[in-house]
Amino acid sequence: MDLRHGGRGRWVVLGGAIGVLVSLGSAQAQPSRRAAITVMPHGVEVVKPAEPAPPIAVATAARVTRRLDADLLRTGKVTAIVDGAIVPATAESADAQAARGGVFIEARRAAATAVALPAILKQQAASAQLLPDELVMAGTGAERPVRVSWYVADSSGLEYSGAQQAYVGKVSVACLNADDPQDQSALPVAFSPLVTALGADVAPPALEVTHFGRWYPMQLVVRRPQAPYNVSATLNPGTPGASTTLAFEAPRLDISVTPQPVGFGITKARVSVQGVGLRDPKGTPLLLKAPGAELDEDKLQLDENGFTSTELRVAGLANVTVSAGDPFVGTATVEVASPLWFLAAAVVGGLAGAFLRKRGRRRWSRALAVGAVTAVVMTVAYFVGINWAGNLPGAAALAQGGLAVVFVLGAVSALGSVSWLLPEK
Repeated sequence: MDLRHGGRGRWVVLGGAIGVLVSLGSAQAQPSRRAAITVMPHGVEVVKPAEPAPPIAVATAARVTRRLDADLLRTGKVTAIVDGAIVPATAESADAQAARGGVFIEARRAAATAVALPAILKQQAASAQLLPDELVMAGTGAERPVRVSWYVADSSGLEYSGAQQAYVGKVSVACLNADDPQDQSALPVAFSPLVTALGADVAPPALEVTHFGRWYPMQLVVRRPQAPYNVSATLNPGTPGASTTLAFEAPRLDISVTPQPVGFGITKARVSVQGVGLRDPKGTPLLLKAPGAELDEDKLQLDENGFTSTELRVAGLANVTVSAGDPFVGTATVEVASPLWFLAAAVVGGLAGAFLRKRGRRRWSRALAVGAVTAVVMTVAYFVGINWAGNLPGAAALAQGGLAVVFVLGAVSALGSVSWLLPEK
């Protein structure tokens, strides 16, 4: 972090640079005497020792002290960051702390406040949370001390990314010169608020705010957010700071099945899946589930347009629900044809097949009985898994024909059974 006082160079300081923390469970306040704190993916901390800030002129220190709110000092609502330590500030200690280059944190409000933003910040966010704390620090050179107000905004909400198989969002942090909201100059002291986001990976891992009037974005990648999903920012680990809620919805799939109704293991139907509201859908893995049915493929991937498909064959008598695994929502119901229609189609097909045989027309009463019975038996056999029709010419095309398939299979079985079971004379 950079400390700038009247062009004396750059100094590393903890005080105004508390590293960005991403909580993987409950966030804990960190020890104060640190120059830089970074939470690595497995919780490993990289710590650099703090270097003391250079002292400032007595007159400058006095101006800083006078800028502090006397009531807040008296009630213990002011802390100071001095030589990398966060310590209480009082009316008696403030002068010495300011002379040592201290930066003061005033708890000016009881809680964060939702506010409409000044024009300079409004281009990227319509509203934001104003942090309850403000900073008071020495200005550059002979300038008056600077009071800094801080904001945190939800820049995008959370959106599910198929490529990353996680929710992706963005929050931004900004600060304003409370005396000159249009100021876009460099802060006298670069500063990093403490930002916590439960279970998130953050980029950049350490956010340093160096200028007034600018948004500093942070991208969040969250595997399993829990609603409401809050991101918090504070200037002091001992205070709650501000919290902004990132809206999100589970990724949705539009699932359709055609044709319908299907049934009895004979009819195949096309299952079409379209992802809705997905970010980067190409390659998104899906696990389709259809209890009571057989899917040609249950492990699928969406294409660049968020689409994929497979085929389904119903193996039972009850309606089937097609759905995808977590985190997707969206289902489709597959209607199964009535057994009465199934049997009627088989019988009619058997009668038609028996009638087509010359001997069936001569001895029609027996031929029709043989044809009807064998048609039902053979189509039921097909239903339970005896794929006797699999080698018939055009069988693959017939598999999409619904009850017409049952009729054709009944007719084919009757044609053979009449010739075999019914004597010529």
